[in-house]
Amino acid sequence: MLTNERVNFPDFLDQLAPLFRRDARAKSDQIDREIAAGLIVFGEEAPAAPTPDGRPDIEIFDLVVLHLEWLQAHRSPGTFKQRRHYVFRFLEFLGVGRLQSKTFEPTRSMLVSELTRSKLTEFHLWARRTSNNSGPNAGNQALRQVKTMLKWGEEEELCELPFRRFPAISEVPPETKRVGMADLDKLLRVAPDNLIDLIRFGLLTGLRPQELRQLKVDQVIRPDSGICYARIERHKTAGRTSERTVRTVPLGKEALEILERNIATHPRSPYVFLNGSETPYTKDALRNRMIRWCRRAGIPDITPYALRHTFASLESDAHIESTALARLMGHSTVRTLARYVSNSHEHDLEAVQAAQTSLNNALAKARQETSQ
Repeated sequence: MLTNERVNFPDFLDQLAPLFRRDARAKSDQIDREIAAGLIVFGEEAPAAPTPDGRPDIEIFDLVVLHLEWLQAHRSPGTFKQRRHYVFRFLEFLGVGRLQSKTFEPTRSMLVSELTRSKLTEFHLWARRTSNNSGPNAGNQALRQVKTMLKWGEEEELCELPFRRFPAISEVPPETKRVGMADLDKLLRVAPDNLIDLIRFGLLTGLRPQELRQLKVDQVIRPDSGICYARIERHKTAGRTSERTVRTVPLGKEALEILERNIATHPRSPYVFLNGSETPYTKDALRNRMIRWCRRAGIPDITPYALRHTFASLESDAHIESTALARLMGHSTVRTLARYVSNSHEHDLEAVQAAQTSLNNALAKARQETSQ
């Protein structure tokens, strides 16, 4: 059953309107019958259809609609657009419908209970073949996004997955995009002041590029006493715990000076960082501007995300404890941190030597206690 019985259908799903008009007359009679039977309650989520054995079930297209609605309310626009792209591709792969221009047109019904683990494996391989990415991790993102949607449906008790485990994803860790200090110095010598401030702020805080671009003045918290910090509510991992978590990033002296300087430069804008046109950065505008100035400086291209990788690597070099660094980065697990910290032989050597020193000290202490 499709979810066109919902009263306040969100604007961002207007592209699906042709579906709901296609067989409106026949559907109207069906809805009337379901309302009379108490199967539809206006203003609440669409009820899941139980399977013959009583387990909750729902059409995959309905699940997509409800999940996108939830994403739009609880996640950033970038996360919503990315998830929508992949789940629509999943519907195309299943033959549930087809994407025409910006409108998705369903062609048949399919319940979540009809999914199989082997079908998801086929989707992973299909996404790998049809991806613009030819690297070893092609297709992984598609499967990961679909898995997140299905797990959300299970947690919301809209359905039960008919398999215990998802297909395994073999992933090659991406190369850490750490910026060399010599290249960074050359860039900072030629770039305009407002871009330099954004770059340095990213290196000082480890914020994601999207968080940098969308950082607003009211997110900067200045208590009468204590540490100033940036409050990031709608971040990537905000809802991966039972309670929605707010990420706080402490701001040091230089970071605060950068903020105050930029706020004073354009006091009427709600955003902290603006581009050369005095407007907030878009994703492509920031990336292109950084690359353009890298080429003027005669250095390899530096992308916005490389600032975050560099921050993590520098903090790791300074022996910041992994759990604290993962929390500061906004990671849900320490394991994710490994993708951001570059391998450093000097750092590894220091770690080995530290272990050696600890061992010798412990043995010396034990020997001393035994001899007493």
